[in-house]
Amino acid sequence: MNQKIIRKNLAFDFDDVVCNTVRAFLAFHKEKYGRTVPYASVGTKLYKNLGISKKTEDNRWDEFFKDPKFCYPAPTKDLAKNLRLMKKKYRLLLLSARDYRWQYQIKAWIKKYLPDIFAQIIFIDNGRTKKSKGSVCRRNKTVALIEDEPEHIKSCLTFHAPVIVFDRPWNRNIKKSIPRIRTLARLKKVLPPLN
Repeated sequence: MNQKIIRKNLAFDFDDVVCNTVRAFLAFHKEKYGRTVPYASVGTKLYKNLGISKKTEDNRWDEFFKDPKFCYPAPTKDLAKNLRLMKKKYRLLLLSARDYRWQYQIKAWIKKYLPDIFAQIIFIDNGRTKKSKGSVCRRNKTVALIEDEPEHIKSCLTFHAPVIVFDRPWNRNIKKSIPRIRTLARLKKVLPPLN
């Protein structure tokens, strides 16, 4: 009798884990406004790095998301290969805090570049309320969330949901005791063993 194998959930953040959004935004900002900052110096408050107000930054993100030339950066070469390797052992979830207005772009990007990878896309912003990534991971019993944003990493710690830091310049102050990877190829080395 064939018994269906139930795989554990493994979650990935979209922006700056699966897709290099900030790099694309910096390229857009340089072309449109003639100003950018080195990627390696980007902090948690990008508007301060760029010398603009938070409101101006928000408006420029809106412009960026309306510009298909920039907001759909192609994935890195090894992304699909590494995710397919993970898919053999886990049920992959995509978890995003992207603003409700721009979520359709994530769906389009996944459909274009990774159509057969993720079992589910979960958005924490539904236009009315916003959940925390930690609570979503806890409810979905994820083995881990691979995340770059300090706010969401802290949320996972609050909810005792396992998290792996995806190394980015803006999360270098996260405590060293949390597992950290620079590439998805390193993921299998820090994931807990499957039972």
